[in-house]
Amino acid sequence: MAAYVTSAELLARLTDAVQLQALDDDGDGVADTGRLTSILDDASRWVDARLHAAAELSSPYPALAAQAALARACWLVYERAGRNGKDNPALDEMQDFRDRMDDVAAGKADLATTGAVSSSIADPADDADDPSVFQDPTGL
Repeated sequence: MAAYVTSAELLARLTDAVQLQALDDDGDGVADTGRLTSILDDASRWVDARLHAAAELSSPYPALAAQAALARACWLVYERAGRNGKDNPALDEMQDFRDRMDDVAAGKADLATTGAVSSSIADPADDADDPSVFQDPTGL
């Protein structure tokens, strides 16, 4: 299994509060390494499973695979933090990457032309006092 995302990349996308709520199982105030590794491994396995038919996956890994794994890892962390369903700020991004990878696996697209988006999960709950932090992905 390839590792598509690092702990530093994941933690950079999450607030300290979400990190502790989702990843600090022993309550010592620090994200647990084992929990973090498990989430990163799960995200990479998810990408591998979706792209199992894509022979184009090789090192260096395509941006699509790396960003999909990062989106999935963020989604998993928010799920562990109790932000389920539509309350999970990573849900739409993860589903978008899932659909893109399914197109690649079905031969409807390839990794070179599918392209990856510059992803940023904006969690309005974390920045309720600053509406300028939320970026509308539609550009409207």
